[in-house]
Amino acid sequence: MAGSLLPGRFGAIAGGLKTKKSEAQALITLVDARTTEQLYVAEGVAKKTDVSFQAGAGGGGWGGFAAAAGGGYSNTDIGKVVTAAYFNAFVELIQYMQGGAPTGDEVKAAAGVQAHTVARATSMRSAPSPRAREVRGFQAGDLVYPTGLKDGVWWEVDDETGNRGWVTSTTLSPR
Repeated sequence: MAGSLLPGRFGAIAGGLKTKKSEAQALITLVDARTTEQLYVAEGVAKKTDVSFQAGAGGGGWGGFAAAAGGGYSNTDIGKVVTAAYFNAFVELIQYMQGGAPTGDEVKAAAGVQAHTVARATSMRSAPSPRAREVRGFQAGDLVYPTGLKDGVWWEVDDETGNRGWVTSTTLSPR
């Protein structure tokens, strides 16, 4: 169409210009597996514009189809753009994690948090005593997360929904 508006050879050249734009957006979500809380979303965007000159009317034809069928997705134009978008999102996620990484006392405090499996049915208590109010019951196989506080055989733990209480360490086994 642009070629018909320009006179002579300029019109023929402009009419043979072809542009192709590809754009992709990718999101990578960082989720705390213990609480299922979304911590961060990294976004990656990639764009590519190709400008080519097509001489004559029948230039594309089956050649382009054969080239697309012969290569994998990563070798296609859109595959490369999608890959670049995911790479950009990954780089952003790494930058976030490096900037927000805990140090010093935070690392020591977090190091003790390891999931433990309830070995046999037991009760979570509001205090380290068998007479304390029952917060909830656990079945064998449930997961708990020790906070690090201990009182004899009693450990303070969190459950998967954020309840905090005390259980006897004899009913737990490391995961």
